[in-house]
Amino acid sequence: MAFHYLDDERGLREKWTFHYTGADLAPRARAKAVALLEEERGIERAMAACQAGAAYSGRSEDLSRFRSRLQEKGEQRERCELLARELTRAGDQVFALEVADIVYFDMDDAISDPTTVVVPGG
Repeated sequence: MAFHYLDDERGLREKWTFHYTGADLAPRARAKAVALLEEERGIERAMAACQAGAAYSGRSEDLSRFRSRLQEKGEQRERCELLARELTRAGDQVFALEVADIVYFDMDDAISDPTTVVVPGG
């Protein structure tokens, strides 16, 4: 992993980027897909409980909200699975990730490389 940020003309930080190879990222994308699948299963369980009249009211608004969340998680999981396959194929290629990407893939705890490159003038 390498890390750098862009400086603007006043020396202020504009953007942080982190560089990883596809081989480094593929396992993270697979792990995110597994986590999203678990979230889908949790939503399915909550929806079944709602339909059975358990802790939730079973109203159509509640079921609609569950269906929407389930669809969203499923789409995210499918994107992560596809991303994992593509990153595996591009194992040696370097990809630039921004902070939001790092957080999404739960990689922020692994940022420890002191290699910093400052790119002046963005």
